[in-house]
Amino acid sequence: MKLLFILPAFLLIVAATGCRKDKDKEKKPVCRISRITDAITGLSHTVTYNTEGGYQTIKREDGKNTISFEYNGNTIVSRIYDASNKLSRRNTMVLNSKGMIWFHLGELFDGSGNITSNWSYTYEYNEEQVIKSTYNIVGTTPRPTIYTWNSGNNTEVTDDIGRTTYYEYYTDKTDQQGNYWNLRFLYFGIDQRLITRTENLFKGFRGYDQFSYEFDSQGNITTVKEDGQLIYTLQYVCN
Repeated sequence: MKLLFILPAFLLIVAATGCRKDKDKEKKPVCRISRITDAITGLSHTVTYNTEGGYQTIKREDGKNTISFEYNGNTIVSRIYDASNKLSRRNTMVLNSKGMIWFHLGELFDGSGNITSNWSYTYEYNEEQVIKSTYNIVGTTPRPTIYTWNSGNNTEVTDDIGRTTYYEYYTDKTDQQGNYWNLRFLYFGIDQRLITRTENLFKGFRGYDQFSYEFDSQGNITTVKEDGQLIYTLQYVCN
């Protein structure tokens, strides 16, 4: 019976190696942006997260702007407050079964808390790839936008009057939180990666506005440049 508990040496080695690899994977830290600095204005925002890794707050360090995020089931509500801590914008975003935004209601407020304007977007997907969005505002004709994908990347966007914008990507780099588009959307209280989830890192628009990135030792984006000019620096918290 004792023989049942004796493993060949090579199996012990394989098992030990497998455990070591599993431990190595477990030790790899998860890094999230903790600070965004606009290199043009010099203004910085601190970023915090909830226990599930979703955005919780984005605060301008001079106290003149705060974005908060609230989660309730498949709905995310982000609110932007001005320097007087008055609500200036609210985004209500509803997620589909894939965790992507399929409906977005945007509202702007005056200093008294009254809604001054509102609009909505609806999004259609093929799995996790957005293929169509429709912009709606009361009293106007709905405006559809069509998205074309290639090799896991959104390469073309065609608006309602037929104008097409072409996007380019770094095919040797995977997409990550510090991509240019996500940083731009965050200032409006929107997680861009819940709308457009690409395989590779956004490089720019064909023929103009090219973006380059620098990385730390763990592969996190630390700087973003537009046509060679520094526009963002990023810091991270890892755990």
